Amino acid sequence: MPHHRHVILTAVCLAACCATLSAQNMLSNGDFDTDVSGWTPLSVVFEWDSSDCYQSPISGSGRVTNEQDGTLHAGILTCVDGMIAGQSYDLGGMLRIPTGQVGGGFAYFGVYWYDGVGCSGAQTWVGGTPSVTTSNNWTPLAKWGLIAPPGTQSAWVVIFNYKTSPGTDPYLSYHDGVYFGVYGGIFADGFESNTTAFWSDSTD
Repeated sequence: MPHHRHVILTAVCLAACCATLSAQNMLSNGDFDTDVSGWTPLSVVFEWDSSDCYQSPISGSGRVTNEQDGTLHAGILTCVDGMIAGQSYDLGGMLRIPTGQVGGGFAYFGVYWYDGVGCSGAQTWVGGTPSVTTSNNWTPLAKWGLIAPPGTQSAWVVIFNYKTSPGTDPYLSYHDGVYFGVYGGIFADGFESNTTAFWSDSTD
């Protein structure tokens, strides 16, 4: 019997690990490869950072700094048009919150539906992913099966950074691989910026 050698690509991280598919992701800049364009900060400072959830040397992430005095309603947001009422959408991304911060809070991803284009008209809160308070490692967060209500035409996709502590000590969170679209729970790492850092090969 001849011996066959097989080369297998094995995914080291599973579903939602920087899960962005450019063909399906409705966000124009969810990977923050080189900048944070297309997102609007709300009561926070939003800047590009060289750290990357893929550990890619040619890509980065978005860093949120919240210095508000106990302000909860803060984060960054981007508007997505082309929503279809009754359609199921998936939301998620990668989140890292450094430990040892003086300021306290939590962060997560969420969605608001609108019945007008350009995120205008009546607003409906639909919920979001679980939240994270501290994690030195990149943490995947996801919320599957968000159903657009009747009349929906657009949606705000929001990266929330809620600072709960008083004073001006900053509360920082890092975000990468943010996605929103029709996925159905399919895993994909996207090979962002040509990196294979989260894949390894094995032989048998």
